[in-house]
Amino acid sequence: MNSLETLLAQGQVAQAKAEAEKLLAKNPHHRDALVVMAKLALVENKVPQAEGLLAKAEAQGATAETGLVRANIAAQKGQLDAALKAYQGVLAVEPNRAEAHFGKGMMLIKQDKAPQALEALSQAAKLAPQNPVFRYRLGQVQLEAGQTDAGLATLREVLTLAPRFVPAYLSLSHALSTQDKLVDARKVLEQGLKAVPYQPRLLASLTVLSMALRDLRTSYEAASALAAQRPKDADAQANLAHLLLARGQVEQARYVCQSMASQGVASESLKMAEATCFESQEPPAYDKAIAAYEQGMGLAPDGWRAANNLGQLL
Repeated sequence: MNSLETLLAQGQVAQAKAEAEKLLAKNPHHRDALVVMAKLALVENKVPQAEGLLAKAEAQGATAETGLVRANIAAQKGQLDAALKAYQGVLAVEPNRAEAHFGKGMMLIKQDKAPQALEALSQAAKLAPQNPVFRYRLGQVQLEAGQTDAGLATLREVLTLAPRFVPAYLSLSHALSTQDKLVDARKVLEQGLKAVPYQPRLLASLTVLSMALRDLRTSYEAASALAAQRPKDADAQANLAHLLLARGQVEQARYVCQSMASQGVASESLKMAEATCFESQEPPAYDKAIAAYEQGMGLAPDGWRAANNLGQLL
């Protein structure tokens, strides 16, 4: 692995790019620099640019690195057969190349070839045991293939390896939830929030899960933290408003809805919370509640919740 690839592997993307640009300023045909710049262009979804840089690198002779980039380009363009062939070409030259095994596995799972995909992903995780992404995708595919115990164990390994790897917490929690192990699922999310405090996706999942467990306190705490993190996010604020209503805190819920409206933020869910506030008044302001439900229907023409509640009110 050359120095530029080492920088990328260490996550030092900005430095790798700067070093590659310096090398290309001195020598526009520097193959290693061209390959790195092609990889970075691909990460930014600049496929034509990546192809142009790769072509210049390949003009000086194909290598395993250029083969990997060629495979990744094909994969990003949805050319599964071409990508799979390219990954296999890399493995013919370097059979222990973890990235190629991983890419091969990803292409196979997209072609519904789970047994072969699991074999390739297992090999990738074995060859690069410190790479959490390889192990994470293996766990996901194990779960999808019905290997539940193995999948759960693999996802837990990811969290031991990379305690701040948020997707693994979400996937593990979801997998436990599907087995009706809601308490265990919640513990996973709480563990994640200790490692990555106030992480929005973890907070959102904890809110929903706690509601399913009828734990209004935990759900409210998570919703409040999420709303504080995302003060102009309609979903986060609506979630908080509905939880306030569930706790009987109608005035606080009304304040959330009015605050969002004053900022020009609206959604079906916010309007439903607002309508519920009007229904809870003494005496109920049914005309205002109906107007709020109708506004909610206008914000989500394909939705059904506001229409359903309006129908019940009428």
